[in-house]
Amino acid sequence: MSNKTLALLTILLLALGAYVYFVELPEAEKEIAELHQQEENRKIFNGSRETLKEISLENEYVSFKAQKDSTWFFTEPIQDWADISNIDRVIGFLFDYKIERTISDSTLDLEKIGLEPPLVTIQFSYEDGTSEEIELGIGTPTKDFCYARKNDSKELILITSEILKASRRNLYYFRFKGVLTFSPTDANEISIETPKETFTILKDSLQIWEITSPFKASARSEMIHAKIIAQIFSMRAIDFGASNPGKNLGAFGLDKPSHTITLKKEGKVLDKIFFGKTRENLVYVNTENHQGIRLIYNTFLDHYQNFYQYRDSKLQEFDRDSIDKIRFTFDNQEIILAKNNEAWSMTKPLQKLVTSLNEPQGIMNMLYYTEIETLSPISKQKLKAEKFKKECKIELWSKGAKEFDVDFWLNGEKVFARSNSQEFIAQIKALKGYIEVLKPKLSTFVVE
Repeated sequence: MSNKTLALLTILLLALGAYVYFVELPEAEKEIAELHQQEENRKIFNGSRETLKEISLENEYVSFKAQKDSTWFFTEPIQDWADISNIDRVIGFLFDYKIERTISDSTLDLEKIGLEPPLVTIQFSYEDGTSEEIELGIGTPTKDFCYARKNDSKELILITSEILKASRRNLYYFRFKGVLTFSPTDANEISIETPKETFTILKDSLQIWEITSPFKASARSEMIHAKIIAQIFSMRAIDFGASNPGKNLGAFGLDKPSHTITLKKEGKVLDKIFFGKTRENLVYVNTENHQGIRLIYNTFLDHYQNFYQYRDSKLQEFDRDSIDKIRFTFDNQEIILAKNNEAWSMTKPLQKLVTSLNEPQGIMNMLYYTEIETLSPISKQKLKAEKFKKECKIELWSKGAKEFDVDFWLNGEKVFARSNSQEFIAQIKALKGYIEVLKPKLSTFVVE
């Protein structure tokens, strides 16, 4: 290729590059900018979702204002939590959707299309002090869009009719209908206080629930989740009482609650739920964090009878390895066995070594795996009904502390137990011979 040809090609390439740079590229950038501006012009609201601090909404059913802090909260006409999902639904339609069409010179009758007066007026206020407002009218014949007007503009616009459906609602729709602002599964300790008792459950490091009050026992996890956790989680307002009752709590029975549920996490109170008067199948409730009164189904009260239903099926939980003393009392006899350095010996009535580890260990295993048929609190009426007659008493000790203290007797073919430490009466799953094992002969333990 000659130098002349090469120079000519270079000039042509430079010219093409200059044309692209000075003509085509600016035109492309201009088109992109115009497209971007068109998209900006199609925005319904131009503000930032992150800086939105207040929403005002007025329709034929309600006029309210709500402010955002950690959550949305009504300031007018009530002071109460707002339903975040329903408020955010309105916000989303105005921030995430576009103007479908602008009607510059409209001859439409504003009254006939629901803009004079508007069906709905929505105003957003931002942290910098600015605000935006939109008025909504009726839907178009296709029902896909509705007529709207922004910031008192003479121009009409068409936007998604979904915003009309989301905003043309009453106050109940926008109110928070839950009782707690957190999930009850956040709590690792729950107490239920009634006029008769205080029942407390605690979740251990393995996420297993156990009863800590009125006595220590393993809990039935499926019952805890079904009858306590799930019931608290599903509490929803059917109606609302006073949002700020002040001294009028007595009118709802909340000055002296019938039940109080306290939810804690790592010892810190998350909230308390108070139950007041019932009304047919409903009950008034409020919480420590928020005094607004809600009327909910009293399903929880219907399900909660007493703590016994949440206890596991074991007669009593104890640590078999830590037991170092067993005391049998029956028929005016007393036998005491003591463990020292893994060896058992009899301390009463004879100072003899036991025959083996198997006998005391077998009795403890039998007690440990004993299950309950029925369970009820101790009462004179219950003892009389079950023909209480102490046939034998078993005590298990650990390091000087009594871990197990139970009386056993027979009522016909049924075996009953009365726990003196945990104060309950139980019919246990056992045959008549169970009692005989707990009334051992000295020869069972004495070394030959």
